[in-house]
Amino acid sequence: MNKRNKGIITIIFIIVALFQSMVIFYIKSNEKLIKSTLPLKVTYSKNHKTLEDFNKKLQTLDNCYIVGAKEVDDKWYIKINIQGNKDILLEKLSYLSEYDINDYKFEHNKDKSSLTIELSDKDLEV
Repeated sequence: MNKRNKGIITIIFIIVALFQSMVIFYIKSNEKLIKSTLPLKVTYSKNHKTLEDFNKKLQTLDNCYIVGAKEVDDKWYIKINIQGNKDILLEKLSYLSEYDINDYKFEHNKDKSSLTIELSDKDLEV
């Protein structure tokens, strides 16, 4: 091959590489756009409470916030964190008696305590 053919092949490879990078960039930017415009999945079930129901109940409690949530078989499992002293923690737990406590973690330091609980709606017996 002479120098002219090598130069043409090099230019073709550069053009193909630039075209590939532009296509990849276009695909990635469209994926981000699609992900940002998709609405959150909200399911409604007659048997179990929805995430919105949990959130409404927890908004009434002070020093209590949602750490995480997952949905398994149309049933929500919510992980919440409650902070405060012993009396506050016991009071908040009494408000949550309508839920099943699946898991919990208690942390206590000198001045403050926190309780992380995984809750789910109680199973309805028919």
